[in-house]
Amino acid sequence: MPPYRVISKEGRQSADADAATLVRWLRAGYIDFEALLVDVATVQTMQVKSLPEVQMAFAPPPPTAPRPEYEIPLDASLPPSTESPTR
Repeated sequence: MPPYRVISKEGRQSADADAATLVRWLRAGYIDFEALLVDVATVQTMQVKSLPEVQMAFAPPPPTAPRPEYEIPLDASLPPSTESPTR
């Protein structure tokens, strides 16, 4: 049995779902982050957004490394080599 039961905006208990299904329903727009759930095992009421699986699925991406403050021009030539050519 799925661990959560969704409560409709009218207050009716409806579809049962696991966390992965709730994430799919959020992405599809069937439910929103404010939707209420009942944990079937504990009978505790919570919002969808409080589930760790939902928070991880919708977390922002990690920040990227900052760009250097300088740019190397694409047409810049390399300094002349001090090594003798090898054959």
